[in-house]
Amino acid sequence: MTDTPHRRAPRHSQRTVAPRTNGRPEETDLLSLAVAQSPTVFYVASLDGAQPIRFISPNIERMTGHPADAFLADPGYGRRFIHPEDIEGYRHQLARLRELGSCAQEYRFRCADGRYLWFRDRMTLADGAAGDGASFIGCMIDVTAEKRDRDVLQDAVDSLQSAFAISGRDGRLVLCNRAFAEDFGGAPDDLIGVPRIKIISEFLDRVVSLNGHPVEDAKAEARRIVEHLRLQGIDSFEVERDDGRWCLITTAPTRDGGSVTVRTDITRQKEGERALRESEDLIRRVLEACPVPIGMSRASDGVILYESPASQQLYKRDPQRAPVSARAHFVNPEDRDRYVALLRKSGRLEGYEVELKRSDGSRFWGELSARMIHHKGEQVIVSSTIDQTERRRVNDELARQREILHQSEKLGALGELLAGVAHELNNPLSVVVGQALMLREMANDSATAQRAEKIGKAADRCAKIVKTFLSMARQKPSKNTALSVNEVVEAALDVTAYSLRSAGVDVQIHLAEDLPPVRGDIDQLNQVLTNVIVNAQNALQSAEGERSLRINTLYRPQRGEVVIKVKDSGPGIPEPIRSRIFEPFFTTKEVGAGTGIGLAFCHRIVDAHGGRIKVASRPGEGATFVIALPARPREIEGDRRTRASATVAKTQLSVLLIDDEADVREILTEALRAEGHLVDAAESGGEALRMLGGKVYDAILSDLKMPGLDGPRLYAHLAANAPELVSRLGFVTGDAMSPVARSFLKSAGRPHIEKPATPEDLRDLLGQLTRAT
Repeated sequence: MTDTPHRRAPRHSQRTVAPRTNGRPEETDLLSLAVAQSPTVFYVASLDGAQPIRFISPNIERMTGHPADAFLADPGYGRRFIHPEDIEGYRHQLARLRELGSCAQEYRFRCADGRYLWFRDRMTLADGAAGDGASFIGCMIDVTAEKRDRDVLQDAVDSLQSAFAISGRDGRLVLCNRAFAEDFGGAPDDLIGVPRIKIISEFLDRVVSLNGHPVEDAKAEARRIVEHLRLQGIDSFEVERDDGRWCLITTAPTRDGGSVTVRTDITRQKEGERALRESEDLIRRVLEACPVPIGMSRASDGVILYESPASQQLYKRDPQRAPVSARAHFVNPEDRDRYVALLRKSGRLEGYEVELKRSDGSRFWGELSARMIHHKGEQVIVSSTIDQTERRRVNDELARQREILHQSEKLGALGELLAGVAHELNNPLSVVVGQALMLREMANDSATAQRAEKIGKAADRCAKIVKTFLSMARQKPSKNTALSVNEVVEAALDVTAYSLRSAGVDVQIHLAEDLPPVRGDIDQLNQVLTNVIVNAQNALQSAEGERSLRINTLYRPQRGEVVIKVKDSGPGIPEPIRSRIFEPFFTTKEVGAGTGIGLAFCHRIVDAHGGRIKVASRPGEGATFVIALPARPREIEGDRRTRASATVAKTQLSVLLIDDEADVREILTEALRAEGHLVDAAESGGEALRMLGGKVYDAILSDLKMPGLDGPRLYAHLAANAPELVSRLGFVTGDAMSPVARSFLKSAGRPHIEKPATPEDLRDLLGQLTRAT
């Protein structure tokens, strides 16, 4: 039934060729009889179609109704009897015959009466080669009944979800279902007769790993598997495919020496296992990263089944040692019994405070929260422990701080009272100071002059006390003088040098030269910088590796600031602490540690000097404190005031003085006139406006608090209607302490002095006004 090109053969080749014998007639007759009665039809044909069918068994007529001569004389080699749907498969088998040397196929054959029978045609090259003129031998067997049974079997195996295949004793595939054939891109019939090793090799080409080991050489791995199965008979393999799917392949031997292969998709199972592993890994990582100590122990004897690293650290337990009982960590055994009894009663417990002890014997108060569960048939306690040591310390500290705050509130109230008293004293003190000075200068005898001097000294003392009260109440620097920032740094390092050196801190100093001075209290600024350095030293104590502290100063002309930077190589400040570091009473130090001034007070001092203090830090990268103070002109304050006073003394000014207190107005007027100035006095802002309408003044000195049009409203009127006079306006007040007054003076930016005012204060104020104009 060949499909090769054909030519009409010579006449003699179209007859049935009898099998060759040794020439004895009886043997020929027997052989012919055997061939004629055999259920198998034998035929010999040319592979390349050079000759037609040269021999076919005469039993072909008995089986199909077609005489043998119909095939020998047929130029189509009998192909016209094959079902049209099977012709293409027939051609495919001839191609495989050339490749493999033998092959088998099944096709439907039309009998003379129109019926179709199924034949299995096994073809083998006669001389073992597929060259020109080669012949092949075909053996046709009627498998109609078998095919019917196999179709039932095929339908059964095709219904299986798993891939299924059976190999014969010769290692060739004899049956498979669609699920098996789909992996090879064909139908089950396409794989029938294919060697098992070829199928395995092609399958392994698409495999990433086999039983957890990578597949590098598919053919070599296929040979190893076949040999392994030959020896073992039965085995199973887990396979990971290159498309991400997983399958389990199981093989088992059959009774006839073949084998059965079942391939089951286990992708979902593997995904479930992976998800379970990931879930377990996530739970493990969460427990190991959880800062709350967590543990599991048997309720019966307290044996610890699991505990997180935080729990091991809290109880100082070595995880490498044998499991211990949780009973050992209760200072009082009765506490543990009561704890378990409560759990068995309600199944849960929250906030059970109890005194515990660590493996090294140290004690602490802890808070237990727990649940009772069943695990492997036993009651198991899942618990978390919160160390109450810090909370109790915080509670104690809060109680102490509440007391400090209470005292601070009392001192604050006292300060406000003193400030109010001081304000009420300013005006009369101004009169006393001024009258004493006037009396001393106008005295005609020494006794009167001495009395006037004593009165003046006593009044000066009262005035200084009042100014001290005001300075304390408003947190202003007590000594506002020109100073060098570099000298502040050097003074702070003189105090801290020994402790830094003993702590192994490498100090690097870079001080900029020719810095402009700042104004302030050198003692307070020294305290600020000392506190920052000590805090850096404390942070470096817990730092690993090199401990360094860098301090440098610089000038920012664009902002008019002199800057001090203190940078350490410590562990840094966490964000929750960094955001609160300048809050009052906030500290991370133990009681008794530090300088006592605190960063909150540092912030207040720097702010009172008109500057800024801030911190920049990242965990593991240290912390940098930046203190910025406003720069002042590069002239010594004393020389400036002397020159200003001298300038004013040589110049006669016309001055408008405004104050609602007659005595204060009178004494300030006399003091100004004593300096040679022309003075007009007004008792209110309204009167002052009328006077300003008819005369031009070089300077206008006004009180803040007055009936009617007070100082702030006078300023607002001049700014709106006579802005050229604003630069000539200054204030003399006894109420620079109140929030309203402070806010106004800051926003207006006008110079002012506080009562009681001395002639020197008045000269300084006039000097500022005349320079401005």
